Amino acid sequence: MKKRLPAICTAALGAVCLVAGIGVFAAGGRPMLFGALALAGAGCVLLVLALSFRFGGKTGRRLRRGLLGVVAAGVLAFGALEGVVLCGAQSTLSDAEPDAVVILGAAVWDGEPSPVLKRRISAGAAWLAEHPDVPVVVTGGVDTGETVSEAAVMAAALEDYGIDPDRIYLEEQATNTLENLTCSIALLEEAGLPAEQLLVVSSAPHLARVRLLAGRCGVNADCLAASVPGGIAYRAYLYLREAAALVKSFFVDFPLSS
Repeated sequence: MKKRLPAICTAALGAVCLVAGIGVFAAGGRPMLFGALALAGAGCVLLVLALSFRFGGKTGRRLRRGLLGVVAAGVLAFGALEGVVLCGAQSTLSDAEPDAVVILGAAVWDGEPSPVLKRRISAGAAWLAEHPDVPVVVTGGVDTGETVSEAAVMAAALEDYGIDPDRIYLEEQATNTLENLTCSIALLEEAGLPAEQLLVVSSAPHLARVRLLAGRCGVNADCLAASVPGGIAYRAYLYLREAAALVKSFFVDFPLSS
């Protein structure tokens, strides 16, 4: 029994992590996907480790070495991705005025912008106040747990900042970054406005992915970085989550017209 104890304990911990990951995703939906995947991944690693203890001998050692190699490769790859996210988390502003500004949506809490969304709105409003002739698209539909569109909340907030409502175009269908961009471009074109050069406003960790997807949409996009609220732990979470989202977008997110 003593020889089995490490395998049993490790397997139990792995099962708890796996179930917790499923529970986190079931409770929080898409916004909690990264946390859910991290827990589930840790659970899978622990279950394989438990299996190596159960086999013992050469087979167990080979399993542990293989597992260590996979984990090390994953850490290195994730570190490289995090470097891309960090390098991309800077504003890039050209001298020429864009055709339009696009402010990307984020969570709405009880009809009010979340701290992340407040920072995006504030950054966009400050730029728009200095460039009174440039239209702005606020983009974001009704996501999980929301009762009003992100775009409607953002438009109201911009008006509170003194932005002329005639400049504001609402895009209320998008629920992810690719849709934010494709739907905003379509809205501008339907309104008879050019959409070749955009200024996209979003949170700093998000900008590397924004540039990737804007390029796939066939537009030139400068980016305006909104600061990230909260403490160090929350900011670290956002940067870590964005590295995983970048992988997903690289392989999955393509405009339907491409």
